[in-house]
Amino acid sequence: MADLAVGGPSLPLTRNVSVRPKDKLHGSPSTGSDEGHDAGFGDDFDPFHDDPDEPDEVDSSLSAPPEESWYHGRLDRAQSEERLRQFGKLGSYLVRESDRRPGSYVLSYLGRSGVSHFKITAVCGDFYIGGRQFNALSDLVGYYTSVSDLLKRERLVHPVPPPEPVNDLRKVVAILPYTKMADTDELSFQKGDIFFVHNELSDGWVWVTAHRTGEQGTIFSDLVETLDDDIDPNVVFSWFHPDITKNDAIDLLIKAGQGSFLVRPSDNSPGDYTLFFLTNNIIQRFRIEKRGVKYLMGGRTFSCLDAVINRYKTEQILEGHTLGNPVCKQLSSGDRLGLPIVPVKEVEQPEKIYATLNEIREKLGVTKFK
Repeated sequence: MADLAVGGPSLPLTRNVSVRPKDKLHGSPSTGSDEGHDAGFGDDFDPFHDDPDEPDEVDSSLSAPPEESWYHGRLDRAQSEERLRQFGKLGSYLVRESDRRPGSYVLSYLGRSGVSHFKITAVCGDFYIGGRQFNALSDLVGYYTSVSDLLKRERLVHPVPPPEPVNDLRKVVAILPYTKMADTDELSFQKGDIFFVHNELSDGWVWVTAHRTGEQGTIFSDLVETLDDDIDPNVVFSWFHPDITKNDAIDLLIKAGQGSFLVRPSDNSPGDYTLFFLTNNIIQRFRIEKRGVKYLMGGRTFSCLDAVINRYKTEQILEGHTLGNPVCKQLSSGDRLGLPIVPVKEVEQPEKIYATLNEIREKLGVTKFK
């Protein structure tokens, strides 16, 4: 069995070993040939990165402890190891977002040989580890808890809860536009764009997910303000109707014709959403579950509501059917003029905010913002 980024309980991790692709689809993620080679992957890695084979898709019904008991948000390697060792039980684990590879996740596990880190690759709402495909992080955790060994004769046993709840729900809205600098983690945005804040960084920067696109990166905190909790950020999408009734939705779809669709808040499950779709003269309804900043539908996890719609415009949502034309809500005159849909305050002397940003850039030795 090849080693996987394993270090002793009190020693730094010093070695990463990859596994031969042909061995990966059977047994645990670490099962492979002793002919695996050393590779300086740095922080977190995927021992099956070079495998050309199609992954095994795991679609069985899997159960896992609640996400809040093992998901730690964005966390670096050293912090994850410290939390596992403080917990002090063999078989303990946590899942974190990689601090070096934002948008990727890592399963950190304390086993008999020390701490191991397994890279989880997220692609289009699916999650991949050890050549296997999962529809959600919870499915992955459930699989290595009750179905398969993670390491030889070792499974996930004890979830390590974060020291405090992971707050992925803080929302901010841009009060000024911004164009990112090349070769940085920054995001470009327009006034009125909405973001979910994951982490406060240094010098006024924050790490966020852009609501409209699902893209992650940094933004300068003085360019945004906290969004009112009463405002649903999905109002930016033309096919989202926050205030219509179920009967109104049906009437709109019938008028729009076959293949039309819209999304509205769920009546039966507050906080979730319902996708209405007209096909074969029947109104089909699909629940979209809101979980933190993610959206779940059909066993898949999506970064934003728009990603759900985009997927089922090209992939069959029912046999022989994809989403057709959206039923767009009527816009106000201000919206038609291109003004922000979300109420945003007018900023006095915006040049002062940009000047502050320039000063920070100069301090860091970065080219001025233009």
